[in-house]
Amino acid sequence: MRFFGRILASAALMVGLVVGYGPVEMSSAAAYHLEHCNFATKHTKRITGHPATTAYRGVADGAAAEWNRSRATTHVTVRGGGVDIVSYDHNYGNTSWDGETFYTCSSRHTVSSTVTANLNRYYADHYTHLEKTIVLTHEFGHALGLAHQTHTGCHAPPIMTPSALQPYHDCGRKYPQGDDIRGLSAIY
Repeated sequence: MRFFGRILASAALMVGLVVGYGPVEMSSAAAYHLEHCNFATKHTKRITGHPATTAYRGVADGAAAEWNRSRATTHVTVRGGGVDIVSYDHNYGNTSWDGETFYTCSSRHTVSSTVTANLNRYYADHYTHLEKTIVLTHEFGHALGLAHQTHTGCHAPPIMTPSALQPYHDCGRKYPQGDDIRGLSAIY
């Protein structure tokens, strides 16, 4: 049955392209991937940044603002009562990542501690302020429960691609897209 469904989806895409309607959107359920660990409630997520240098001031604010502009069903704020997500910037050395998110997940698939989103200054020190913000926006997506999603082309590439800066460098996209927002809507 899956094979038959793929054939129908491929046929619908081909008809849409031939007739001139552009790409046909696939089901939103297949458009995003979840981490299977997220906050238990829809309450506003509180973020605080701990910049080690002046070059990183405002990066957490900007990343939180990108999620708030996205009209996602959960909102993030910078500072507030307790903290749900904290961001740090450190030089972690020549690793394979420029940003990484850490959290502890309970047996019920809910975050059971403060989530930490890190920027690796080994790479990010060479980024513009905007690029640092994009990477942290991507990491906040993980903190909120979204996993990586592969995507090709420039038709609304999600911020949650494996390479956070790829949608920006390839397509000029720098903020959460429809698939990212649908993913958060499915969680919260």
